[in-house]
Amino acid sequence: MLKRDAFLGLTKRRLFNNLRLLMKNFSLPVLGVTLVACSAVPSASASIFVDLVPAPPVSGTQNYGGSLGLDFDVGLDTISVTRLGVFDDDQDGLNLTITAYIYDRNTQTPVIGPLVFTGTTASLEDGFRFLPITPFTLPAGFKGSVVAEGYGDSEQNGNFNTNGPDVTFSSVGLTKVGNRFGSAGSYPGGADAGNGDPTAGEYAAGNFDYTVVPEPATAGVLSLGSLVLFARRRRR
Repeated sequence: MLKRDAFLGLTKRRLFNNLRLLMKNFSLPVLGVTLVACSAVPSASASIFVDLVPAPPVSGTQNYGGSLGLDFDVGLDTISVTRLGVFDDDQDGLNLTITAYIYDRNTQTPVIGPLVFTGTTASLEDGFRFLPITPFTLPAGFKGSVVAEGYGDSEQNGNFNTNGPDVTFSSVGLTKVGNRFGSAGSYPGGADAGNGDPTAGEYAAGNFDYTVVPEPATAGVLSLGSLVLFARRRRR
């Protein structure tokens, strides 16, 4: 029969051998408790929703004074909207007052905006004028539409179906799903698939800048010291 000290020494060696295996394999049941490795959270990435094709300088081709929307669905991660933007015809400053929003398509109410653009006060980037906003979180699964209104004869929006510029869309963290139009000052309720593909480009009007905020992986982490303490208590 093993003496008490020899038995305790053997038990400790077995325990620490098990702990080394636990750390090597990241997740193993020990004494009824599971240790799970903690995943690092990926860094956030910034994107602009709408890009013009070809690249500026480009001109508008439609004098639609109502509201024009580009629909999008947020993916599995939250996004943080940091700027709203509007198309600048000829990129020479806005000759009319253009107003931008982001609407919730489910409630048909704005969650961001109205944000008003005039002249050259907003920064010009790739054919759009951008203004910063207090970062606003759109949750995973959010169904939205970025809307701009106020275009006319002296400041035209782009429309692919009136020989205007084509537009492409970021697919980082969200998906472009449709186009819509309506009266100024209200949610644009009319769906528009005039180019035959609602997921493709339609309008050069509203835009936004955003950052994807990855959700941290769920991790249950148990410290080595706590596990050893638990083992000691069980041995007693």
